[in-house]
Amino acid sequence: MVYNLHEKTIINNDFGMVTDRKVTYSSQKGRQDIPLEHIVSVSYELKPRIFAGLFCLSVGLIVLLSLKAMMFYIIGALLMCAGLLCFRSSPVVIISTGGGNKIPVKGKPNQKKEAEAFARALKKQLF
Repeated sequence: MVYNLHEKTIINNDFGMVTDRKVTYSSQKGRQDIPLEHIVSVSYELKPRIFAGLFCLSVGLIVLLSLKAMMFYIIGALLMCAGLLCFRSSPVVIISTGGGNKIPVKGKPNQKKEAEAFARALKKQLF
């Protein structure tokens, strides 16, 4: 891969890299590059997984209360803990391109500050 020596890196963190010419982010397909000219807007959101949390909590409670073996108490308690963890919000930076594509770049709940910094740096480069 040939790197442009005149390209200036604005931010480089777990969400991706923003330079003065392009955005690089990680997706399921690997690392993707988008030139800044193709990006129309960027937004930052926090998305809790409410359905998964409610499902784990309810199944954990059913297992905990209905089955009377110690192993099922442990499984029920673990499912309920997983359900509570699902309620924590995960950061998502959504990159909108000129072709109408909306690209979500997802993170873990403890990466909120990195997501905010990535979105802020990208907004500064766009405007």
